[in-house]
Amino acid sequence: MKNVILMIIGILLTTASFADEDFDLKCTLDDGVQMTVSHGSHTVYIAFFAPGDDPDEGGGLIKLDIPSGEVKQDILYKDGKILFFGLRGDSPESENAVVVSFYRDMKTFIGNKGTKRIYTNEMSFSRQNKMTGENIEDKCLPDTIRIGHSLTEKGIPNVAYIQ
Repeated sequence: MKNVILMIIGILLTTASFADEDFDLKCTLDDGVQMTVSHGSHTVYIAFFAPGDDPDEGGGLIKLDIPSGEVKQDILYKDGKILFFGLRGDSPESENAVVVSFYRDMKTFIGNKGTKRIYTNEMSFSRQNKMTGENIEDKCLPDTIRIGHSLTEKGIPNVAYIQ
């Protein structure tokens, strides 16, 4: 009986930790750097942590102010699933504009045993130098892409949409 109670407590704690996700998107870029997109009530954060970074010093961080319009989003849903999410950030204090894009490709196969849907995910981080126009893109490793539950329901709260 004690083992059953401990197992139930463990399941509840695990479920609670998934419910309180602290990210919107995350992945490992093709150069090994972990990228995490998260938000607070007034700021969107894009954090980078390389394998050799000191945990006490942290990695790189981009902060985009929501109320001033430094960040905008675009979302496309189909059949209740997010198919595209784009985030564009342009801070006057930065020499680069940044873009995080997520794309889910849904393929439908019809066979003898019925219909089967297969999803593949792609995600990338791009930065464009505002002075030169040079664009650098880093792709995410497909099996490392994670999407926060709240992002799939409503996007990032209070962030304007790209028009």
